[in-house]
Amino acid sequence: MKYGPFIALLSLFFLVANAQPTVKIPKKLCGLYTGSQPAYTIQTSGQVSSVLPAAMTIEVSRTSIRICYQSPTHCPVVDGKVKTIRKEGKGKAKRWEIQVLSPNSLFTEELVFYNKSKELTRFGVFPQPNTVLKKSRKK
Repeated sequence: MKYGPFIALLSLFFLVANAQPTVKIPKKLCGLYTGSQPAYTIQTSGQVSSVLPAAMTIEVSRTSIRICYQSPTHCPVVDGKVKTIRKEGKGKAKRWEIQVLSPNSLFTEELVFYNKSKELTRFGVFPQPNTVLKKSRKK
């Protein structure tokens, strides 16, 4: 019984030491990206349904990402935490690959930021097509 507080304190230090650190996104990637997701079709139970093109925005902050469709406003990823961020290439061919954990989804969102063109590509989960978004300028 006299070792109880010591064991509790030791286990608390263990949990704090093994906690996952938050991944920070570089400031130059932060901002608002706008674009349009192309139309696509879905085939379920022998029936073919078509989905119309939709305006899309992705808001990138230092610690989270928000993905929203504009008409009607629907945000499937509200406070997505960054799972991994990786830089590839050098100079003008540099790009950043970001994986985002969606709070209520089994899938991760995959985003690629191209440094030269200031474009963000969202790789859609099948059957969604890939979407290219441009960074909005500061006002």
